Amino acid sequence: MSPPETSEQTEVPDLELEVGERAGWEGSDVTPDEIQWLRATRRIPAGVECRLPEGELEPQVKEGERVVFVAHFQRGFGLPVSDFFRSFLDKFGLQVHHLPANAITTLSCIVSFSEGYLGLKATVDLSSRYFQLKRQVIPDPKNKDLPKQLTACGAATIAPRRNSIFPRITTPDTVRKWLRTWFYVKNSGEEDLLNLPAFNLSPPTEQLNWDYTPPLTSEIKSIHGYVAKWQDPEDPANDGKVLTADDLACTFVKRRVSPLQARTHKICHMSGLYDPTRHTHVALDNAAVARRVRAITKSKIPDAWTWGREPHYRTKPAKQVRYSDVFFGTPLPPRSCYRRSS
Repeated sequence: MSPPETSEQTEVPDLELEVGERAGWEGSDVTPDEIQWLRATRRIPAGVECRLPEGELEPQVKEGERVVFVAHFQRGFGLPVSDFFRSFLDKFGLQVHHLPANAITTLSCIVSFSEGYLGLKATVDLSSRYFQLKRQVIPDPKNKDLPKQLTACGAATIAPRRNSIFPRITTPDTVRKWLRTWFYVKNSGEEDLLNLPAFNLSPPTEQLNWDYTPPLTSEIKSIHGYVAKWQDPEDPANDGKVLTADDLACTFVKRRVSPLQARTHKICHMSGLYDPTRHTHVALDNAAVARRVRAITKSKIPDAWTWGREPHYRTKPAKQVRYSDVFFGTPLPPRSCYRRSS
């Protein structure tokens, strides 16, 4: 088992955009058909009203409205958002538009790992142990000595920490079209089916807790040991099947679930095509999964891919450690609880 990483905070340089790419509001191209797709695939529940922009370049929200992006939904976002995602926004003082499309992919893979392989709900401390935020700024060659301005959209990118052993999730260098996929959502009743903070158009200039390094607790050490163990091809317990970044992306794509959406149970407890957390009862073959993974990452996964290490499911629960004993002081349910009901 590899030793745990230190708690040293690594300074991450700003990411400057190419000339001509300002990551600002550019209006929206979202169509009614895209909204219908989001509803049909249960990414947006029936109790949420959707409104398309009417030619405005930047959002002009009405009372109770929030702004979301189709590109985010394509990468694991869903409404209402999960407690993990809301906690992530609150911890770092972020809005949905502060996170670029690639950041959503990374967060979704983190949830795939935590829920699908560890059998645990993802936490901000777990994600912050392996990743940190870095600023995306607008270059200003004429005023090099002045503080650089944060971009209006996508100002908070997510980067691996130095020496992080978490599977390296490689995403496209830029997903520029994501900026034009925004629209408005609002609760139609008293129930909150968004779980998003009140909208604020400004960039995250306060950078709340962006230098946060979680404490190196016994829980984190235990998780870190499994991250290292499952990627070690020399470990005989792995039987040659090591965990890869492709596994994490394939997990939520093949299971047809949005990791950042509130769900009735974890990925490791999913039970098949009729699981209530799935977008649809229709299965994707491996070639279709590979195409979707290649569309949201820089993976070169072939159509005829196989699992490096397969995530758990209801009839094959996690058994590496009794996590609920370790973390919550309560026993695991009997194995009969994992059987699919008739």
